[in-house]
This record gives sequence, C-alpha cells and structure tokens, in this order.
Amino acid sequence: PQPPRGALARQCAALRYRLHSLVPRACPQGHQLENFFTTHVHFLCDWCRTPQACGDWMLGCRACDYDLCAKCTGAAEASRVEGAVRESLAWLERSVGAAEQGDLDDRRRALEDYAGRQL
Repeated sequence: PQPPRGALARQCAALRYRLHSLVPRACPQGHQLENFFTTHVHFLCDWCRTPQACGDWMLGCRACDYDLCAKCTGAAEASRVEGAVRESLAWLERSVGAAEQGDLDDRRRALEDYAGRQL
C-alpha cells in the first residue's frame, strides 16, 4: 500500500529540523547568537579567522563581539545534506508504487541513518 504523501513530507520536515538544530546557537559565554549580514569587510570569523565579505551571512553575539561564518556554523553543510535528503525522499516517494511498504520503510531508515552519520 502507498503511504500518504503527507507522511514523507512530515519525515522530511523532521530531518530538516534535526539538521538545523545542530547549528550552534550560543557564544562561549552562553549568549544567544543572532543571524545577521555583514555591513563592512572588517568581520572575521572567530573560529576559522577568515575575513568575511560585505553582505555575508553570519551568526554573532554583539555583547561578546563573537561571530561565526556560515561554514563554521555548519549551516552550509546542513543545507547541502538537507538538499540530498530532499532529493532522496522525492525519489522514494516516486518509487512507492513499485515498492512494498516494508521495503520503503527500510529505505527511509537507511537514509535517515546516512544523514545522521554525515553530520
């Protein structure tokens, strides 16, 4: 039997939440990091020490002057893995007609395990 399309959409949303929950949200002092775009070229990532271009996305704490670039927050990696997960779930959804329910569940679990290991 074919699972409802909504079930795969909910599974994808759960994976997306899990991926993005891995992005750091606090500075070393425990203050919450806020999203911002750099307004000049004098921003350095406090983790990798890479200068950032004007208009780059970062997470930062103004109280501590602590900033992380997209690469160091894991956002870029989370976004890449999320895209792969979405493509794979779309393929699974298209394959539902040919697969039995148990086989589809095994594929979904394998995909979730793979995405978890990559992070």
